[in-house]
Amino acid sequence: MSISSINYGNSVLGQSVRNIQNQLSDLSTQLSTGVKSTNYAGMGVNEGFAIAARNQLANLSAFGTTMTNVNTIIGAGNTALQSLSTIASQVQNNAASTSQNITSSGQTIGQQNAESELSAIVGILNTQVGDRYIFS
Repeated sequence: MSISSINYGNSVLGQSVRNIQNQLSDLSTQLSTGVKSTNYAGMGVNEGFAIAARNQLANLSAFGTTMTNVNTIIGAGNTALQSLSTIASQVQNNAASTSQNITSSGQTIGQQNAESELSAIVGILNTQVGDRYIFS
């Protein structure tokens, strides 16, 4: 009479031992390489949420940066428009209050003032924020 061998590999205990060996192998690989898994399936149940959350955080950060840039551009544009309004008032006041006598340069004082104010207006319209012109 012969004794039949116990089929250890197919028993519940054998499967549990194999599962533990596989887990030990995976954890050893993770520890030695620093990589949690080679695919998303091995990352765990909540890793999909973590990946989506990281993506949302990146989007929020980019949105915050964009808002900061837009606020800077709007602030510079507002300052430029206020300067243009001030210059327009100065030109009107100078035109009404200065004499119409021609100076040695062949222009009236009002014309000379208007020329310098026009130069200032061109400078304001060429205002840059970063590498972009505000009024383009």
